Amino acid sequence: MNKLLRKLFAIAISCSLIVWLGATALAKEGLNDAEESSLAYQMLNELSNRIVSGTWHGQFDPEGTISRQDTVILLVNLLNIDSTPNTTLETINDFTFSMSTETFLDVSYFSYAYVSVEAAARTGLIRGYGSNMFGGHDPITREDLIVLFVRAWEYVYGAQSDSTETTIVAAYDDWADTSQHARSSILKAQELELIEHFSTFQRLEPKKAATREDVAIIASKLLKILGGSS
Repeated sequence: MNKLLRKLFAIAISCSLIVWLGATALAKEGLNDAEESSLAYQMLNELSNRIVSGTWHGQFDPEGTISRQDTVILLVNLLNIDSTPNTTLETINDFTFSMSTETFLDVSYFSYAYVSVEAAARTGLIRGYGSNMFGGHDPITREDLIVLFVRAWEYVYGAQSDSTETTIVAAYDDWADTSQHARSSILKAQELELIEHFSTFQRLEPKKAATREDVAIIASKLLKILGGSS
């Protein structure tokens, strides 16, 4: 997998992840609001010039939230998923047009996230809220972030059998607050050691909006897993 990792890094450097974190010129300036002693700083240092940038004023804004669609853009580019949109040919009055299909009613062809959202939907990374709605502008929750990154791992390695619930139920006091659809992914993320940093006083806080720090750390850990494979 070393070859895959190098490819992922090259893609991450060159792709449009600037959109994900909303800025351009900060890779050279550094991120001056991340404390050097923090886990986030260590992860950001590893990700520097790879997949993360900051905000407009040299700030990483670790406590800021990130939208569902921007998280999808990150993973689609990270995994090098083909984002060529599906099109159909329509003929009207002898003129033939190429028409793009839209999986979600709230992610139109004109959205900057359209190609990534469509690619993620085709590969099973995302399924939306139901009723053909994705909610791309909504902040992604911690449990949905976990689900998305575990699906990204499964995209590379294939779906695995579910882990047992016993260990993780004991580890989190608020396990009952997790959504049923997220539980198997949370178990897998625990097994992959993706989410140790999520637990605060034995609470996962699954419905809380994920922070940019959360995304940077879990992305770094996923890259380490990919890079450690052969």
